[in-house]
Amino acid sequence: MLEVVLPIISGKLLKHFGVFQKEQEKVLINYVMYFALPILAFKTGHQIKLGLEVIKVSLLAWASIVLCMSVAYIVAQLFKLSNKDLRTFLLVSSFGNTAFLGYPYAF
Repeated sequence: MLEVVLPIISGKLLKHFGVFQKEQEKVLINYVMYFALPILAFKTGHQIKLGLEVIKVSLLAWASIVLCMSVAYIVAQLFKLSNKDLRTFLLVSSFGNTAFLGYPYAF
């Protein structure tokens, strides 16, 4: 729990005390999104021992993605979305924003 709460509280405190200027926020965000999170995901993935439980979780995740895309496709057809809007709707309906906490803290 501390691994999740501590970075959030630290970020709020740093912002509150003005440690970072507005221009520096983009640099920090890019560092986290393109460097720190991928490294954390690979590090965590490397430590996972491949077994039946991991395979079951992976299959369940893919099944939920396919289910969400199927439901989104049906809804898009009902609303007669354009081809461009259909592709966007399928993408945002099937993949949640799990990069922030989901993958690194899953195992």
